[in-house]
Amino acid sequence: MGLYLCVDKSGFKFWIQRIVVNGKRHELGLGSFPITTLAAARETALKNKRMIREGGDPLKAKHASQLINTLRTYAFPLIGEKKISEIATSDVMAVLTPFWTAKPETARRVRQRIGIVMKWAVAQGYWDYDPAQNVKEALPKQNKVQNHRTALPYSEVASCIRAMQNSNAAASTKLALEFLILTASRSGEVRNACWEEFTLEHSRQSPFLIWRIPAPPADAFVTEALETLTN
Repeated sequence: MGLYLCVDKSGFKFWIQRIVVNGKRHELGLGSFPITTLAAARETALKNKRMIREGGDPLKAKHASQLINTLRTYAFPLIGEKKISEIATSDVMAVLTPFWTAKPETARRVRQRIGIVMKWAVAQGYWDYDPAQNVKEALPKQNKVQNHRTALPYSEVASCIRAMQNSNAAASTKLALEFLILTASRSGEVRNACWEEFTLEHSRQSPFLIWRIPAPPADAFVTEALETLTN
């Protein structure tokens, strides 16, 4: 089933399920504990396994549900009963204003997802403009505070790798991190890599390995979510 209960440094507990979809490993969040009980997490994990066995993709279902749930939480209370053609820029502003500065990341996602619905409606001929397109210019400026991790100087990379090799981390963790450093790859690309992505090539001097990182899957879930919204 691949179900695990993870505990971070603050003591926060959450469920994850490790699954393989189309030959690639993924970690799927199933909710926090104890809000999500063991029985509920097991039930969801089993549904995901059945979906994979039948050729489905629980990752797409999760993204679609996130899109709809975001709109249901923040947008539907104010504009959920309106027709697409009745929604104006002022309505989108009314949705976003209460949390635009308090929850900037959430607000940006809500605006983006309202825009996805409106652009789809324009493309389908239900309306002639997107009222979420220019609403950002009429809202207060958000504070963009980003706490980036300090970059490691190039001269200290070798000592960092040695310290990692001498640590108590698992062998797989040490190798994965060293591989990430040597290939300048993203952590997700390394963690989800599978053997099918690697090819052993030969040259006159010596054999070498080629790693072909696949492109991310298309966002087909957006179409599915929009169809659900309009039905």
